[in-house]
Amino acid sequence: MSKSKPSRINAADVVVGIFFLVLGPVLVYSSLQMRVYGSFLDAPGFFPMILGIIFTIMGGILLNTAVKRNGLKELKEVIRNKEIVKGLRSDTTTRALVLIALMAVYIFGLIGRVHFTIATFLYLVVTMLYLKATSVVNIVLISIGTAIAISYAFSNFFRIPLP
Repeated sequence: MSKSKPSRINAADVVVGIFFLVLGPVLVYSSLQMRVYGSFLDAPGFFPMILGIIFTIMGGILLNTAVKRNGLKELKEVIRNKEIVKGLRSDTTTRALVLIALMAVYIFGLIGRVHFTIATFLYLVVTMLYLKATSVVNIVLISIGTAIAISYAFSNFFRIPLP
């Protein structure tokens, strides 16, 4: 009879719940700092504000559920057994951190400094190259089409000014 590794899903849910409880209000605050052109309903900050509210509510629900299922106890065991260090060294974690870094460069480095369509194109190309999604030619074609489609949809259908 082999002893299986215990599930740590409730510990992870505690961490993610706290993360979303912090991220949600940050999104709401940031969205309220964005320029309003006509009314707030068509301002670029409207959708991020809705997401921030949803993240806050869902983070609270997730945290509450995880705590009820002994998530805090599991989290203490994870910390005590140094399982976090092992997890941070995994290939999956490295891949996720690289993708988060690429997204941060896109959001904080490119958007607002480079035309939105070009910034989106660059982000998509680099991300898909990193993920080895398909051939370079297909990556470029998909990125061009997607960046143009997103820019066109937001500008013409949603009437949301792009940064």
